[in-house]
Amino acid sequence: MSAPANQPLALVNGCVMPLANAAVSLHDRGLHFGCAVFETLLVHNGQAIAWDLHRSRLCDALEHFGWAKGHDSILNHEAVMLAKACRQAAAGPWVVKVLVTEGSNPSFEAQSEDLKPCRYWTATPNSSNYLMRPSVASLSLAAVSLRPVLDARAMMLRSMKTTAYLASRMVLLDARRMGFDDAAFVTGSGEILESTSASLLWLDADDGLLATPGPEAGCLPSVSIARLRQALAQGGGCVVSRELSVHNLERARAVVVVSSVRGARAVRAIGGHAFDTQSSAELAHRINELLCAQAGFGQSSAKVNP
Repeated sequence: MSAPANQPLALVNGCVMPLANAAVSLHDRGLHFGCAVFETLLVHNGQAIAWDLHRSRLCDALEHFGWAKGHDSILNHEAVMLAKACRQAAAGPWVVKVLVTEGSNPSFEAQSEDLKPCRYWTATPNSSNYLMRPSVASLSLAAVSLRPVLDARAMMLRSMKTTAYLASRMVLLDARRMGFDDAAFVTGSGEILESTSASLLWLDADDGLLATPGPEAGCLPSVSIARLRQALAQGGGCVVSRELSVHNLERARAVVVVSSVRGARAVRAIGGHAFDTQSSAELAHRINELLCAQAGFGQSSAKVNP
């Protein structure tokens, strides 16, 4: 398949095409009932970054919901196909989203075992991510503020990457209406869980790199944090999961939000508590260097500790 450079692409059930030519059935259960799971990742120079981690999480979700098995090899094949098509069109980076729905049948009573899941991929050129290696100065300007919001999501929405993101979408919009950049979900006791679309990392007074929430919170496993753990382990470092609460934010010397696509961004405030923006920007810069090196694009000797 040939496509104009930098034009969005799609792959629908094994067929690559321009995104403008792709279509979804009006009977698709992802459209009718939100019966879909997804992953978002980066493709650069024909390489799907951290694909094994994303594929594993996606297949775990498919197995959890009891949808047809055997998708591991199919998804692998399609990932290679789309990454190759992206590389032929432009080096990237490309933001790729893979969406797997329960299938095409509008009946609410339809049984999962009788359905054939559908796979939809989209690929869009995007330079707003850590692979572009932004400077510390630009990270300072991009620092975000988070509004603490009581987490009223069902437990399933904390542990599976489904398309039922309405709660996250609503709290994001409400936070922006109130002058914040994003929201951070918190428990009834004040423990901070995650933002609407990213995990939180912070440095304590001893320069330890910590991930919130703690291991018992039941939140979605973070691909980015798994990658950072792998990268740091090679040099004898680590990321520790530990609770951070809205009641003890003074424990955090620097805070960032980190996602698989955007990378790390500095946090300037959570609620009414402000952080030193420069410290958070420097932390974000180091984490982005680690993510870049872990992806195999440039060697970095960056350390998280100052």
